[in-house]
Amino acid sequence: MKNYQFAMFTNTANKRNKDQILPDRLTPFGRILNIQIASSFFAQQVFKQVDGVIPHLLVDIERKQPVELYQIAWTSCSQSEVHPFKANDVTVNATINTLMIYFSNQLDNLSATVYGTGNLAIKIALKLAELGVNTYVAGRNLVKVEQLVNALNLILPAHVPQSIKVFQETKRQASDVFISAISAKQQLDSNWLDYLKEEAFIMDVGIDNFSEAFIENAIKRGCTLQRIDIQASMGTEIANIETSNFYANKIRGIRYFNGETAVAGGIIGKRGDIVLNKITEPFTIIGLSNGTGGLEPY
Repeated sequence: MKNYQFAMFTNTANKRNKDQILPDRLTPFGRILNIQIASSFFAQQVFKQVDGVIPHLLVDIERKQPVELYQIAWTSCSQSEVHPFKANDVTVNATINTLMIYFSNQLDNLSATVYGTGNLAIKIALKLAELGVNTYVAGRNLVKVEQLVNALNLILPAHVPQSIKVFQETKRQASDVFISAISAKQQLDSNWLDYLKEEAFIMDVGIDNFSEAFIENAIKRGCTLQRIDIQASMGTEIANIETSNFYANKIRGIRYFNGETAVAGGIIGKRGDIVLNKITEPFTIIGLSNGTGGLEPY
């Protein structure tokens, strides 16, 4: 374990959740030890083992199971640095990054159907719509789908090309992209191919969501199928840690010189306080505080 600088600890809402060591996650910053946790006992034992051995511990803060994972890490570790992260958000970003790669950063004018009404599916649908994708949401509970679509449309930016829509089986809209993000196994059969374009891009975000017949027939049609791989986004979590530390240690702060107060990194000073581009030397004066968060000339 001494060869690792980072370890990640997650759990999942589906039935596959158990105490286990998973394959390392690879990032531009090195390998990440990857541990899935299902029980409080296992969590306590693991955190005691890695404390002080692996410097940075990324712990899933989202409560998908009764285990208070982050709290256990915080109380068990005194030497390693514990960092909260949201594994679902990493999954959402990995989904978007994968689509960006496949479609060469050209997502506008595409159509996508997202199957699911949980945290992952709805976050993905919102991001797709924000990126200009004509987005449909489908699920087993139509009432819930309608409620979620209405809520999402309330918070979409005013000038997105199209609002999010409820998927309707009676309309044979042909989607370029089909994304499933549910916890149930093999729920989607070949009938769903009727709603997709030839050679559509299909993503299994929930893992094991599609039936064997669906996959076989999709491949015959020339579709591209991919299960989610969070390595498409996991490296940004490490970059965020380094960026946050850089901001805290080099950019943000208050200092005093020549009897005057200087602020930097977004700190709001009183009227007349000097505003710097960063709190550490060498710095540049960028103006004076106007007392309400704005700038005046120096």
